[in-house]
Amino acid sequence: MGADRVEGVGLQVATGGREDINFVYSDQAKAEAKAKDIGSSVVTTVNDEGKEEYVIGVGLKRLQKISRA
Repeated sequence: MGADRVEGVGLQVATGGREDINFVYSDQAKAEAKAKDIGSSVVTTVNDEGKEEYVIGVGLKRLQKISRA
């Protein structure tokens, strides 16, 4: 996905591997193109330094679909 960073979000369960993932981008156009490729959307956030970041949240089911592609 070429993200600037990847963050695990949500709760992990005892069996592992259930955590959702956020792909975080500093480039809005790149984030929107990647979101379109996987049928998702972009959320704009502001980081601790006051800079905008563009986040694509990917749940477990979508992550499995991406991995197969």
